[in-house]
Amino acid sequence: MWLALLFACADPPGSAPPTCVPDGTGATVDGVPWSTTATWMVAGSSVQVNLAPADGWRMTAVLQRTADGTAAAEVALPASFDLSGEDAGGWVLVYPDEGDSYTSQDGVAGTLELVDLDGERGGCFAFEAVGADGTISVDAGSFEASAAR
Repeated sequence: MWLALLFACADPPGSAPPTCVPDGTGATVDGVPWSTTATWMVAGSSVQVNLAPADGWRMTAVLQRTADGTAAAEVALPASFDLSGEDAGGWVLVYPDEGDSYTSQDGVAGTLELVDLDGERGGCFAFEAVGADGTISVDAGSFEASAAR
């Protein structure tokens, strides 16, 4: 009986708790704390997350597919997206208030984990992005996003 009870309380096979627990909205951009608000929306088979302008930066994440090819708009959450390289499952565009933008598509490393927050979306991210002015590192990123209206 104890064995049956143990299995009844265990997570179903293939499920794993998310490693991402969003604790706010922001990140560190080249070591400097950055804080903002976020919205998300479905655009075709993709999910777009917009991090509003604040403290000299704004960012847009475009999530297209997971590593197994599942469309971002159809994926069961939590899900992880590779942000690095042209053939990755998504990318982030970083726009400074002044100067040229940066993209993770030309970066060497990056991930974003998307989680469900009672019908809204949240996520954790870290990536490198490249622009005409060089490379920037975005670390310890976290957002809680409401649906765009």
